[in-house]
Amino acid sequence: MLRRVSGLLRKKKKVSRTVSIENVSYNIPSFDRRLLGWLVDVMLLAFLSAPLTEFLYDKLSITSELAKFSDLSGITSLDSFLNSVSREFLLKYATIQVIMILISALYFIICLAYYGRTLGKFVTGCTVLEMGNGKRISVRTAVLRTVLYAVSVLPFCIGLILFIPFSKHGRALHDRLADTIVVLKGK
Repeated sequence: MLRRVSGLLRKKKKVSRTVSIENVSYNIPSFDRRLLGWLVDVMLLAFLSAPLTEFLYDKLSITSELAKFSDLSGITSLDSFLNSVSREFLLKYATIQVIMILISALYFIICLAYYGRTLGKFVTGCTVLEMGNGKRISVRTAVLRTVLYAVSVLPFCIGLILFIPFSKHGRALHDRLADTIVVLKGK
């Protein structure tokens, strides 16, 4: 039994390194290349959102409330945390987080719909195409893919980790659900 399990773990499913769409052959990027592109996008969004977040903290006057948490010795549970802050603070903080999520979503939607790739995909030489016709994705598909991206990353990135290395054409869960594919730029 142990030999069977270890044999299954050693056998990796061979991922096709090319895909043919509408009689055009495209190379599939490696998991490492896609990970690097994702890291570039995350760093860019963090770099750009930090000043905006700080500005919003100051404008909404929650910086002083955040300073209270420099000494966390009195907070021992989620319940004690929620009792130590006002509802107004939580609402303002949640509002800022929603604004940051919307800005990130707009970044992905605009870049993918109008350029076919984000800055991270540009750096790594990747682009996103519709699986059925090999064309750049539409605004509707970009919105769908961005929303479905949350499905891929929220539960511990399972939709990325389990799908990209082991799916037939290296497609993540959100790519499969939105019927898109990430390929290397150029044919």
